[in-house]
Amino acid sequence: MAADSQRLFDFWSSRKDSTIESLAQSLRDNCGPYYQNLSQDELLKRAAAIIDIWLDVLVHGKPERLSSFSQQIGTTRLSEGLGPSVMMSVIDQVRKVVWQVMSDFYVKGDWDLDLLHTSEGWIHDMRSSFTETYNTHLQEAQRQLEEREHEIATQSQIIRETASPIVPIYDGILVMPLVGALDSLRISQVMESALEHIVDKQAEVLIIDITGVPIVDTGVANHLLQMARAISLLGAEVVVVGIGAEIAQTIIQLGLDMSAIMTMANLEAGIAYALEQRGFAIRTISEP
Repeated sequence: MAADSQRLFDFWSSRKDSTIESLAQSLRDNCGPYYQNLSQDELLKRAAAIIDIWLDVLVHGKPERLSSFSQQIGTTRLSEGLGPSVMMSVIDQVRKVVWQVMSDFYVKGDWDLDLLHTSEGWIHDMRSSFTETYNTHLQEAQRQLEEREHEIATQSQIIRETASPIVPIYDGILVMPLVGALDSLRISQVMESALEHIVDKQAEVLIIDITGVPIVDTGVANHLLQMARAISLLGAEVVVVGIGAEIAQTIIQLGLDMSAIMTMANLEAGIAYALEQRGFAIRTISEP
């Protein structure tokens, strides 16, 4: 250790307790509710840890210890919910205390500029370590968020597919059973899925079974009509089956015009119609 550094260390040591108290008070006054709510003993403990590592670096000249300490503190405070602005405030208070001690030590004006430059570099290292720690955790949090969003998107896709499955029952014929309430979002998803499957399977007939749909209102009816028009542009036909008595009554009461869509009483009738469109029919196998 250089002579000036030794004298500075001795000066620091002689004022260690008062410096710790000064730093603790600065943290309480300037670093927000988190430090304001700490007990005095805990606040003094944390201030002492900062002063101890500062003196350690002053003695051994190994600023990497200060950087390591700052990273550990940054990780701990981040887990406690403190943002980077709070930790930057902490470093500002440390810097003020350091410069106050320096000013008292060099009261005669005989400043050691190299030592001052080194000390300011250590403060900079603390800032950099805190910033690096927060950036690392932010990147990790962003990665986890992206993974979670991907997982949610995958699950949503699975739910959409299982909620509105499209089943090929014969060459060129698809069946889509719908269960539960139909809102605009779900109808839009159903239409997108239907169009993709029709193109992929080169289907000519899509049978939509709404037996499990409790309500068909104006919005649902309009969406079904839009779907029928979109599918017709692909050269295919929509057949709606499973219109129960309550839904039929609702359609009449609302004055909904479903004439543009082929409707059948049940799935069996819809399949028979679709096969007929393809030139096939269901026949009982004659007994030998």
